[in-house]
Amino acid sequence: MDVEETRNVDILEKLEDTAFSQQKVIRQAHERIVRTQALKSYKIGLLFKRAKQQLFTEKQPQDFLKWMVGKLIKKDYHAKLLKEFDPLEQVKLILTQAQDDLIACDLCNQGRFAEKDTQRIFLFASVPFYDTGGGQRSAQLARAFSTLGKQVYYICAYPCREENIPDMEIPVCAHKSIESIGIKYLERRVHPGDLAIFELPFAGFEAYLDCAKAHGAYTVYEQIDNWDTSLGAMFYREELFGRYMEKADLITVTAKNLGEKIAEKSSRPYLYLPNAVNIEIFEPAKEYVRTADLATGIKTLLYFGSLWGIGSTGRRSSMLPGRSRTVRSTLLAMLTAAKTGGNTCRRTCISSV
Repeated sequence: MDVEETRNVDILEKLEDTAFSQQKVIRQAHERIVRTQALKSYKIGLLFKRAKQQLFTEKQPQDFLKWMVGKLIKKDYHAKLLKEFDPLEQVKLILTQAQDDLIACDLCNQGRFAEKDTQRIFLFASVPFYDTGGGQRSAQLARAFSTLGKQVYYICAYPCREENIPDMEIPVCAHKSIESIGIKYLERRVHPGDLAIFELPFAGFEAYLDCAKAHGAYTVYEQIDNWDTSLGAMFYREELFGRYMEKADLITVTAKNLGEKIAEKSSRPYLYLPNAVNIEIFEPAKEYVRTADLATGIKTLLYFGSLWGIGSTGRRSSMLPGRSRTVRSTLLAMLTAAKTGGNTCRRTCISSV
């Protein structure tokens, strides 16, 4: 019996190593495509391809002119995106799907997920889990929900634009781009009592919000930044934002000034849940090797996050709460609100979780 178990472990390890190496090859191919798309010569060639296709083949001069004028004056006229004419985008989509399938078929992960409870968490995020090193709020939520034993499905709106992405574990049941799935993907998986979280008012997510509500899932809209600025120029629409405010069962904000923005648009109450501390990383008992490029002095200040997102008020959208909050407590507050139907929500920070 011990011999048989040892043989099974060896097989699983080999399968895991194979899957890991295949994911690495896919990631490297993705990085090469991103570097190619960033080349000036490639962009110019793509521009000429679009001009030829829209002006002569498809007879769509108005769309082409709207796009050109919009690029010049930095305004969105709702023209087709340049990436819609880029054949490499389809290749990236195929690579992303292949990587997602490898993650889903990881036998070690399947064994781990079999022990999780029946509640499913659907995270509709802006970027992939591994973007910005896996430090953004959606990745932190996914990681913490998984630790709580939830089945997590991570669905992102946009691809990663970074290079040299580090290898990291993605602790979710599925990691998908919104372009690689259809509404039936959610219909087959969502059940009453599940939780669907949307972190931006993205048009491509609205049908999934409606689907989640129709199947009895609790829906949350998170205002993580002031999208009514250049940050949200690619997707923000005032009427779409209003529909998210109306449809979501719970509205959360990550900073008090974002709550003020919600109050300007809606009379609904919201829950203030600031970005939390990842106690698995920031654990005083753990010792880390100091990196060679870290400058030292009498005092060294470390910042963990992204230095961007200044709103129209001139203040940072992120802020330090008066009391540190852990990721776990943030999730418990969200789950409590889901169970109580949002009755604990106020226009202020919850005093206790």
